[in-house]
Amino acid sequence: MAASSSDKHQVQDLNTRYALAHLRLTVRNVRRLPWAYLPIELTLLWLFYRAEMLPAALVVLAFILALQVIRQKLLHRVEMEEFVRPSFRLNQLTALMITLGILRASLLPILFSTGQIGANHYLVTLVYMGFIGGSIGPSGGVLRTFVGWCATGGAGIVLAWVFQGTVEGLVFGFLLTTMMIHLGVYVADQGAALRETVRLNYRNEVLTESLRSERDKADEANRSKSRFFAAANHDLRQPPHALSINVAALEAISRRLNDDRINEVRDGMKNALDLSQSLLEALLDVSNLDANRIEPRWTDIDMNRFMNELTASFRIIAQQKGLYIHTDLCAASPRIRTDPDLLERIVSNVLGNAIKFTASGGVRISTIQSAEKTQRSAIRVEDTGPGIAPEEQERIFEEFYQIENRSRDRRQGLGLGLAIVRRIAGLVDAEIKLDSTLQEGTCVTIWLPNATRYENVEQLPASATRSRHPSRLLSRILVIDDELTILDATARALEAFGCSVRQASDRREALRQLNREEVWQPELVMIDYRLKEETGLALAEHLKEQLPALTRVVIISGETEREVRQKVRTAGYELILKPLRSDQLLTLIDAEAERL
Repeated sequence: MAASSSDKHQVQDLNTRYALAHLRLTVRNVRRLPWAYLPIELTLLWLFYRAEMLPAALVVLAFILALQVIRQKLLHRVEMEEFVRPSFRLNQLTALMITLGILRASLLPILFSTGQIGANHYLVTLVYMGFIGGSIGPSGGVLRTFVGWCATGGAGIVLAWVFQGTVEGLVFGFLLTTMMIHLGVYVADQGAALRETVRLNYRNEVLTESLRSERDKADEANRSKSRFFAAANHDLRQPPHALSINVAALEAISRRLNDDRINEVRDGMKNALDLSQSLLEALLDVSNLDANRIEPRWTDIDMNRFMNELTASFRIIAQQKGLYIHTDLCAASPRIRTDPDLLERIVSNVLGNAIKFTASGGVRISTIQSAEKTQRSAIRVEDTGPGIAPEEQERIFEEFYQIENRSRDRRQGLGLGLAIVRRIAGLVDAEIKLDSTLQEGTCVTIWLPNATRYENVEQLPASATRSRHPSRLLSRILVIDDELTILDATARALEAFGCSVRQASDRREALRQLNREEVWQPELVMIDYRLKEETGLALAEHLKEQLPALTRVVIISGETEREVRQKVRTAGYELILKPLRSDQLLTLIDAEAERL
């Protein structure tokens, strides 16, 4: 029933479009006629004067001129209405055409009934033949309008000749009839062509609208996915964050007891957690990139220093696989304009892939400075791996595409790494060039814009993390989080490392803990960014007012937006994104212990 209703609506819409196209054509053609009619009407008036029919001709001409005025006004109204009700207006114009035909034919019986056939009759016939041919334009491709005129004005001249009863009259009648038939076929073809054009345009509009609708649905689905991941960013990070804290506690216990079975369980949990965390990070990265929630933080950096610090963490991984890593950094260290965090993700992904897919040999890392120092410099990563076939070289940058993981082994990732690399490259104005030969290896070159200035170059922090026990553990840490599970897990992990920990879920509890004993003052406060009643930043500011001696506050956040990071940096606090890994927790405690 729904399909039938839709089909009926389509037919009605098409019929309206047909009528509108015919009406537009009619209006355009009739607009061209008024000045052409004036000399024709004067010629007819002269011919009827010669035939001593001037009074009757004047009366008919007055009616014809009145109808012409009415038709012009009707055309003006049609245009002012922007061609509303096209079928109704077409019927009105057809009725006017037929009326004009009747008036044209009304004088012919009188003319042909007086005297012998002479020059006047032939001249009038010639003029009426012009009327028949000229009626094609005003008919606008509508066959019934043309036939209506021919059945009146055209038929009048044909019958006038046929009723003469002569061979000459019959021949003229036959020729005029044949001419009208051929012209009628032409009008029918014109109308069919016009309707076919309208039909094709209509189909194109339907297809275009369908494609636009499907595109909008796909875009909305994509935006909805991105909004969901962005909104759920914090909540999605909470479970792995709690698990990571518990793994940190288990790691502390296993080191204290030195039990092999506990160590195996700990390592298994860490591996599973690292895998789930990397998959979650990849999905959240894609959603944030799709939602345009990541904006570069432009900084001028020293490329050689950046590469030295970055490759240090990959050397151990390469050595474990029996691979070498050679660096060939240009003597004049290029300075580039980029976002260090985003660039690190690009290079880490490329370098990590080079090590992962290389079975023997190794990886060569080099930096290149362009001949013209004001343009671009490059980081090049070359491996001796299996290479990539030409037909695969573009596809590896597609989401979820993996060449050698048809079984979808999640230990090999989701196939999002290079897709993320390409998107991030667009953010930092980087150009990725890939050259690869099967059985010989792959070379990835990352071209980056040179620095616009060379002063005040940001010093990048070392990327390597610490995994040892702190030399001097902190004794007092205040942890504030409104998620009780995470609060308890964090406290247990810190206590396993020998710290004295107090917990609070909001401002009131934090102040109560601080006021319990005057001698207990926290050396470090860890606050979750999103609390129920306020942000961790607002609470940190209040605590610093209460405790002027408090020098170290760390904000733990599942919010990855640039604005959150900027707010925390502006306030002068350290930001750690969830999930908090055990090595991060150790490094956090150790760094503060060394400072004290």
